[in-house]
Amino acid sequence: MANSRDATLKSVSIVSLCSFGQLVLQFAFQIVLAGFFGAESDTDAYFAAMTFPMVVSTVLVGSLGYAFIPIFIETRDRNGDTVSLDFAREIAALLILTSVGIAFVASLMTESLMSSLHPGFHGGQLQTTIELFKYVVWTIPLQSAIFFLRSLFHANNRFTAPSVGPLAGWLVTIVVVLVTQQSHGIVSVAIGTLAGNILSVLIHWIYCSIPLQLHHSGLTVSQPTTRCLRLMLPLILGAAYYNLDPLVDRYLTSNLEEGRIAQMSFAWRIAAALITVTASALSMVAFPKFAKYVSDGDNEGLASEIAAALRLLVIVSVPICVGVAAFANAVIHDFFQFGRFTDADTSEVQALLTIYLGVVVGNGIGEITSKVLYSLKAMKMVVIIGVSGFTVGTCLKFSSVDSMGVRGIAAASSVIAVLNAVWMLILVRRRTGSGAFADVGRTLFRAVVASFIGCLIAIMFPLEIRFSVVGVLAVALLAYLVTMYRMGDEYVIRLWQWILSRQRKLDPPTGDEV
Repeated sequence: MANSRDATLKSVSIVSLCSFGQLVLQFAFQIVLAGFFGAESDTDAYFAAMTFPMVVSTVLVGSLGYAFIPIFIETRDRNGDTVSLDFAREIAALLILTSVGIAFVASLMTESLMSSLHPGFHGGQLQTTIELFKYVVWTIPLQSAIFFLRSLFHANNRFTAPSVGPLAGWLVTIVVVLVTQQSHGIVSVAIGTLAGNILSVLIHWIYCSIPLQLHHSGLTVSQPTTRCLRLMLPLILGAAYYNLDPLVDRYLTSNLEEGRIAQMSFAWRIAAALITVTASALSMVAFPKFAKYVSDGDNEGLASEIAAALRLLVIVSVPICVGVAAFANAVIHDFFQFGRFTDADTSEVQALLTIYLGVVVGNGIGEITSKVLYSLKAMKMVVIIGVSGFTVGTCLKFSSVDSMGVRGIAAASSVIAVLNAVWMLILVRRRTGSGAFADVGRTLFRAVVASFIGCLIAIMFPLEIRFSVVGVLAVALLAYLVTMYRMGDEYVIRLWQWILSRQRKLDPPTGDEV
């Protein structure tokens, strides 16, 4: 079991490092976007144009891995590599045909689609949104390909390779915007987004050593494919409803004053990046292990793995949430407030980001618990939670937008995310037993205490100098890790031991060793 924990920690560390690099590049992209275009009409148009492709991609492939990975692992273990690869080829072909078809139809309906989804857009802003959509609509098949290849990598316990593609993709996006923004304006952002997605697909494909070409006999539908589609059907139907949340947000905010969509999107993208760091890397490593334990009928091993994942989630997410609550304004001011990004934008984005911490916590827990439920084939329960949460959340947003504006929309999202997380934790407890929460409470206590100690030490340093918040956050992180180590946290101790072992390998041999 200790070897399994070490392997999990190593995989999570590698993926988290790549995810951190992706976070840095995403953050840099937001800074470039804020500096060149601010929270103004053109930025509203870009975020609005991106919403439909993002929602469609999420509906198509957001549930793919949850059905595909368990069946792929089960098929490979029972029937061998040949049958499992045939299954992968069939899913790939169906996904490509569907995503390209949707993108093509949407491109033909660009004007009516954008005007219907954003009733508050008129004149030049609507035309800009339409122009941008003609580029970004093709991210639907590209994102579908990326998600599928990533799921295939994860099913084979390969986590490093699929983490490289997004890094290169974001880097290309930033470079394209920097080079072309003066001549193409906001369109440069759409072009850069498309170019980054294309490069990411190519890198995933190059790293994929598994042959995915279709047989000359054409597309067939095997028994594993039929099972996968049956599992995905309720997920897709539910996702086609409860993943409309971003479209609801854009519909409501398009009627508010200029810049509200941009401010909300800046805050949301930072929150989404935090979710990637806190939970996505962990869940992508843990999910194949959950599926394997379920396939083997090892309930004790499953409960132990869930508890380990939740403890790791607590260790990572608690200091991030406390740090954001304490230093969000300083971070946004130092990094975003230049060019066309104003002091008013800083205040609003900081407030929205703080409100979105509920989403960071709720979705972080949901990343883990949903994958447990998917491994247990409890697809319908996940759909029921998502559908009910979206319905209640939409009602809250429509009722609060007039009085609270974008803050009311963000608050509704956070409330629903937390409630959904609590519901899924209860379901996991009922399906797997109390062992799934072993030592989570003690880990939470240690993380909260260590986080507050880190912040108390950090706030003693001045923040008057621009970018000094970076050093202050580094001090807070160091204090957090030292406190967790002194309090005996297992994963911080293992991390320190792993660092020491790597250091010993890098040290030159002594005379006696030679």
